[in-house]
Amino acid sequence: MSVPEESARHRVMIVDDEEATLASLDEMLRDAFEVVAAHDGFDALEKLAKAEPDLVLLDVAMPLMDGFECCRSIRKNPACQNLPVVFLSVASAPEVIKRTYACGGNLFITKPVDAERLVRNIRMSLVAAGPPRPKRFPIEALREGRRPAEARRQPAAPPPAEAKPAVAPAPAPAPAQREKSEAAGPNKPRVMIVDDDAEVSGLLVLAFQEKFEIVTAENGLEAIERIVNYQPDVLLIDIMMPKMNGFQLCQSLRRNASYREAPILFLTAKSGRSDRELARRCGANAFITKPFDMQRLLDLIEEIVQRPTFRVRAKTHTLNEIAELEIKERHEKEDRRHQRDRMEEYDRLQEFLDRSS
Repeated sequence: MSVPEESARHRVMIVDDEEATLASLDEMLRDAFEVVAAHDGFDALEKLAKAEPDLVLLDVAMPLMDGFECCRSIRKNPACQNLPVVFLSVASAPEVIKRTYACGGNLFITKPVDAERLVRNIRMSLVAAGPPRPKRFPIEALREGRRPAEARRQPAAPPPAEAKPAVAPAPAPAPAQREKSEAAGPNKPRVMIVDDDAEVSGLLVLAFQEKFEIVTAENGLEAIERIVNYQPDVLLIDIMMPKMNGFQLCQSLRRNASYREAPILFLTAKSGRSDRELARRCGANAFITKPFDMQRLLDLIEEIVQRPTFRVRAKTHTLNEIAELEIKERHEKEDRRHQRDRMEEYDRLQEFLDRSS
């Protein structure tokens, strides 16, 4: 087990989807701080535990998961309750600034910003944080590897499997492979089902739960939040979902080093040629149209997990721990809804009293 090393400087995580902006901010800050970059909200959430930033510098307008959603997700992490989050945006309307503080932000800075002003504001925000915390990984280890732009220049993914491979019987696995597939416990592959149709998700859970660990999400944004903790090995994704559709979710996953090679299967009612082509360009491994044959879908996933290149990733949480997390999340949602209802009732009562006086 590695011993945390004392950091000489505070570490700042920059979250922005524009490569030029990331480079510019890195140039402004790297003489004063350790700097680590994240190119969207999911990348930021996935890197938080390893990067251990002392402050997050967050853009507002990002595709897929905007800054508000990202900040709310950061605040759900118990270890990040007091992590300073500074918003940096060209949008300066009062309602935008109000939203940044409502979602848990500590400071709002408008673009464009010069280096001196930015460094001064970050240092001011770090006063309460105290000296730099010990870090498990040096900044050099975090800055290694391909940048997002380089990842996007990689050769296009092979075309996703059409419906026919999804219904073809899987080849019989070798004895050693069969033992691996049927093994119970932590070696089971974990499959995440992302679908806003509760009936479809329920059927898939019932069909798959004996051979795989199953976790679910109702939409793309919820999936991004949960993937960080749930660490799925295979993803079954619907295309037509609110907040973030399946194509957007797949693109975000493929830009992330941890999920660049993860099996992603689209399970959808869409069947047009343009949909299949977009799925191919997003990096999907299979495109399966609804209605589908459940057994043949199960056979396809079993064939995928038997491939020599497939690996079951180490998990931070067991299924029981995930169930507890989801119960806690539901309670928190109910509490927020009740609080919002009480505030609306209070506003209506105040309005009635004002009219009556």
